[in-house]
Amino acid sequence: MTYPTEAHPLAQAFLEKARAAQEGGNEQMLEPARFRDLLDARALNNGLPVTPVASVVDVIARWDGREIPVRVYYPDISQPVAFSLYFHGGGFMVGNLETHDKICRFLASRAKVAIVAVDFRLSPEHVFPAAHDDCLAACLWILRHAEQHGLDARRFALAGESSGGHLALSTAYRLIEGNHPLPRTQLLLYPLVEMSTDSPAYRQFGSGYLLTEQRMRFYLDSYLAGADITDERLSLLRSPFLGRSSPTYVMTAGLDPTLSHAQMLVERLRQDGVAVTYDHFQGWPHGFLFWGHEAGAIKALEKASDALAAGLA
Repeated sequence: MTYPTEAHPLAQAFLEKARAAQEGGNEQMLEPARFRDLLDARALNNGLPVTPVASVVDVIARWDGREIPVRVYYPDISQPVAFSLYFHGGGFMVGNLETHDKICRFLASRAKVAIVAVDFRLSPEHVFPAAHDDCLAACLWILRHAEQHGLDARRFALAGESSGGHLALSTAYRLIEGNHPLPRTQLLLYPLVEMSTDSPAYRQFGSGYLLTEQRMRFYLDSYLAGADITDERLSLLRSPFLGRSSPTYVMTAGLDPTLSHAQMLVERLRQDGVAVTYDHFQGWPHGFLFWGHEAGAIKALEKASDALAAGLA
């Protein structure tokens, strides 16, 4: 299988600049803290607008002896409101509440739902299943304490981009496994579905398109630390709960090494009778949601927000 390789005109210049700077090359030689600072700074300096919301509240989710920072974005002052947890991307290694602030604001404002962003532990200091366990714990905590935070526990979603999309779906399956309340909908934005880099998209887009196979292997090796990648928490296509998924929105990027596995997920969900809405942004690479282009990030976030609003209506 081969994919179109032509970049959107607005993406082409950015890709050429990144290639000239050897994006994804020797950065992995840096110490993890320096590598994280470098990429977090790039994410903060993005082209998205700062969307106003009614209020932003930082709280601590305390669960099983752990303290997990979360940030709640309220779209208005009327309560209780439907909400979505949001798990940020960054290969389980980079990203935080600040790097994804603009995305969360956008989703909250347009979808008119509260966004609960989760600041889970990162690798290599904290390896699998640290991030997975933190996301589940934050979800269970907010469901238990939703009322006191002005949230409607009967109407919630799970959302995330890239590795955060993986954490959203993995959390959903662990909710099913534990007989916990289930999300009404799931929002997966160019999600990382499998821990393997063996796919047609990786072979086509594994270099020269921002997210390189080399960088992805660096991320995965750091977080997995030898874990079995066939574990059902990691290999989502192996999950026995695929057919019990909530209605799901999936967005993919055309020049993305994770594309093949994401499309396989869409196909499998549909085969299992799950309602799936699928948007594909041809000509854009993994990570384009941060760029702020009207034809790319803004359009994509509008579609994602509208899907989230419809799923929680």
